[in-house]
Amino acid sequence: MNDLGQQPSHASFRTLDTLVPATDRTERQDDPAFSVEDSEETIPVKAKLPLFDRVERILRLVSIICITLSAVLAAWQYVAAQDKETRAQSLLYISQWQSGIEKDAFAALQRALEPLVASAPALPLSATDDDLRQFKGQIGMMLMVDLLQDRQSTGLSLQQIDFLVDFYSQIQFCIEARICNRALLVAYFGADIRAFWDYLAPFAEYRRGQHYPHYARAVEALATTLP
Repeated sequence: MNDLGQQPSHASFRTLDTLVPATDRTERQDDPAFSVEDSEETIPVKAKLPLFDRVERILRLVSIICITLSAVLAAWQYVAAQDKETRAQSLLYISQWQSGIEKDAFAALQRALEPLVASAPALPLSATDDDLRQFKGQIGMMLMVDLLQDRQSTGLSLQQIDFLVDFYSQIQFCIEARICNRALLVAYFGADIRAFWDYLAPFAEYRRGQHYPHYARAVEALATTLP
C-alpha cells in the first residue's frame, strides 16, 4: 500500500490516453484533415428509382408544353383583340362616309368629270396604263382650272376637293399607325381612292407649288400602294 505522501504511480491509473495506442493517437493528432465528423459513419442515400426519373421527366415535358401553349394562346388572343379593334375603327370611317359630306363631295366630283370625259378624244386600243393615267390627269387639271376660274357649273367646289383629300389622308394615317384594318378599308375605298388620285395628281403638284408642299401627300402614299 502506498504512503499518502507519495505520488501515485502511472501504472495504477487507466487513463483515457492508455486506451488509444500511441502511434494511432499521434497520427490522428498530426493529421490536419481529421475531425470529429470523419469518425462518424455516413448514412448512405438511396438512389432514385428509374421509375421516378421517368415520371419526373414526363412532368417536366408536360410543364414545358403547357407553358408554350399558354404563350401561343395569349399571343393569339392579343392578335384577335387587335384585329377586332382595327376593324371597329375602320367601320367608323365607313359609317362616316355613308352619312357625311365626303360621299356627297365624291358624287359631285363624278358629275363634274362626266362631261369632260365624254368630250375628250378616245384613247387608242394600244394605250398603256401610263397613257390612261396621263389622260385622266389632263382631264382632272382641266376641271381644277375651271374651278379656280369659277367656270364650273356642276356644283363642285374646291372645298369639296379638300374634304376628300382630308378624309383619304385620315384613312392613310389610321392605316399607317395600325389603328385601322388596311384590308377592310382598301376593299371598300380602294377603287375610289385610286380614281381620285389619277384625276387629282397634276392638281396636287400645282398646289404643292403654291405654298402647300405637303398637299395630298398621304393620299398619294395610299393610292400608289394599292393593289
